[in-house]
Amino acid sequence: MTPRLAQPFAPDLGAEPPAWTLSAVCQSVDPEVFFPEKGEGVREAKRVCGGCAVRVECLTWTLATEATIGKRDGFVGHIHGIYGGLTAQERTRLLKQRQGERPPRPIAHGTEAGYKAHQRRGEPPCRACTDGSARAVSARRHANRKAPAA
Repeated sequence: MTPRLAQPFAPDLGAEPPAWTLSAVCQSVDPEVFFPEKGEGVREAKRVCGGCAVRVECLTWTLATEATIGKRDGFVGHIHGIYGGLTAQERTRLLKQRQGERPPRPIAHGTEAGYKAHQRRGEPPCRACTDGSARAVSARRHANRKAPAA
């Protein structure tokens, strides 16, 4: 069985393969392992990819290629085979997750809001935010004590 990375969909048909492919473990493995028929297992391909030093480069290249093709042709995750240790369905899911991600908002360090932002993220607050929160709590307590009695 031959790889199903269709040539018309390749990003640059005249380009040489990326240099990192020379270091890929898959170069010494039967290609059929990475292009299973429907219903065939992918465990062996994932095992090979798991021990490959250029797995991240492979996955990055594949995701970029699929995104480029997807923008051009209106769909994503259609390159058949295991690349970077992920199936086409897993890569599609990963791309969709990434598209839905928002970068975290910056923290206003040294403030009570910064302290709360650290807590929401599940990380320990920095010293400046801890101090800022303590100042805000103290100021509220002080303001409540000086409030005139009605």
